[in-house]
Amino acid sequence: MDKVGKSLQEIREQTGWFIGLGGNWKYAIHDSSAEILINKNRVGNLPKERTSETAIAYPLSGILSHPEFEQYYPNPSKNTEVVFYGK
Repeated sequence: MDKVGKSLQEIREQTGWFIGLGGNWKYAIHDSSAEILINKNRVGNLPKERTSETAIAYPLSGILSHPEFEQYYPNPSKNTEVVFYGK
């Protein structure tokens, strides 16, 4: 589409692809089907101080369900953690 003269806006609207920082093509994954699986009660009382000793880490798959993301990144929790440091 780019080579036949379509604008970047037209390409994004029709395909979801856009040029990000650094000039690389990227695809936007929509969050409409995402679901948060964890809440404050499950995390517990977070420490007020942000230090590595007070951090609580969870695998991404334990706190987020996102079918479209999982389609492109089939095993996100293998290398991804979400860390809560408190307020």
